[in-house]
Amino acid sequence: MDRGAVEIRPGRNGGIFVTGNKLVKLYHTLLTVDGERSAVVDAIVIRDALEPLVAADAARHRTKVDVADLNKMIRFLTKSVESTEDFMRAAWKLHERIAAISPNQALRLMYSSVIATISESSVRVTGDEVETDREYLLRRSEVHVDLVKAIIDGDLDATADALSRHVE
Repeated sequence: MDRGAVEIRPGRNGGIFVTGNKLVKLYHTLLTVDGERSAVVDAIVIRDALEPLVAADAARHRTKVDVADLNKMIRFLTKSVESTEDFMRAAWKLHERIAAISPNQALRLMYSSVIATISESSVRVTGDEVETDREYLLRRSEVHVDLVKAIIDGDLDATADALSRHVE
């Protein structure tokens, strides 16, 4: 019930009713989506395909302004581990900022579009209870810290390594 899979309707014709499957799994995070579930699933697949290109471009083309922004955003993300929803929103903003570094306009637009599809369609974000939300978010935070460090350092191998852990 707390995941939005059932709906309680009071009254004479009320009861407990199963709602449409609006849950989308994003690794160990469950997104309750508003609208077409398949659109979000498709966006996640595309995001996963584009992410290595986006991150590599960011590692190659980051500027001092980009580095300052990424450092600020990663500090905010690491402080957001008490709330799955806050953490995910911070992560999506971080990924949008990473994409903004790329000089490839088509890549930036496609990646930003799929991130927007995922984030704007997600009306609720919860953990999947495999581990506590906080434990999971601390691990995810470490991966994002490593990704940002690799991008800032311009280290393509470390960027690829961080991304491989990002999709676990």
